Amino acid sequence: MPNLGSHLAGSDNHVLVVHLPARFTDEWINHIRREVETRLRPIPGAGLVLDFGCVEIINSLGITCLLNLDERCRLAGAGMVLACVSPTTMGFLSRVKLDKKFKTSPTVDEAVARFTLA
Repeated sequence: MPNLGSHLAGSDNHVLVVHLPARFTDEWINHIRREVETRLRPIPGAGLVLDFGCVEIINSLGITCLLNLDERCRLAGAGMVLACVSPTTMGFLSRVKLDKKFKTSPTVDEAVARFTLA
């Protein structure tokens, strides 16, 4: 399986941007979690941006992964924003009553800009 795309952004590289695959399903969950565990910086004002720009399919394990990442960020004092979420994926999140649970942004750059260092 290819490596998961991610990069650090923002002032002082305090925001981890993870570019999610087209299929946010079982085969990618461990890779996504590992990327966040190893690269999210443990500093005040840090954040995680999940780039949904390529996501075509998300299943229940993908949703569980989102909830776990949100909790991990909360416990670490970091924020989490979903960027570039398609209307189809937003509709799915709405149907499972999670559309209000996550902060969203129309672009990755706007999502990164939401985080400021303390």
